[in-house]
Amino acid sequence: MLDADWQALKADYLLDTPFNVGTFQWKGAGGLTASVGNFQMHNRGHGSRSPIKPGLHLTFDANVKGQTFLGLSSLELKPNTRTKHASRAAVHADVQPHGHPMFT
Repeated sequence: MLDADWQALKADYLLDTPFNVGTFQWKGAGGLTASVGNFQMHNRGHGSRSPIKPGLHLTFDANVKGQTFLGLSSLELKPNTRTKHASRAAVHADVQPHGHPMFT
């Protein structure tokens, strides 16, 4: 994502303006990675929106119909308000595609 777009996303955190993202890469277990490109992202949430820790909604098939990331057409990234260990467990439980080698 361009730095100017990231700054605009944080400045206009109360709006749902979509921003194009070039590449998203996930680094998983055993050094495996997965990536996706050419998708959209916007701020998510209602009363809890923050310019410091924005919650993000990623839509992988907004620009390329049928595109997925690890089988998901979209993903919500919520601000970290928990401990490191609780957040890691929550992400693992919410995102883990069954049988995918990145999560074994």
